[in-house]
Amino acid sequence: DDALKPALELAMDKSGLSNSYLVPKALTYELMDDCHTALAKSGTVTLEIALHDTPCVVVYEVSRFNAWIGRHLIGLKLKFFCIVNILCNKE
Repeated sequence: DDALKPALELAMDKSGLSNSYLVPKALTYELMDDCHTALAKSGTVTLEIALHDTPCVVVYEVSRFNAWIGRHLIGLKLKFFCIVNILCNKE
């Protein structure tokens, strides 16, 4: 989103990530295919990254309630919650 770009660039500069780049949405799949690792928010993007065989760190906070439901009602035994981990049934 173009409206978020200035805020993201400022946050990256403050965090020491000034040598990082925001990639236009049109080049997303090319980037996923060319990069060595990825940092992603939880969601469908993790499936897309997995389809490119790119290792990924997923950032997402699961509420205690949702973690309880996943473990006790659904029976997930995974330490990490991500759609790719759930589908592969491994970390």
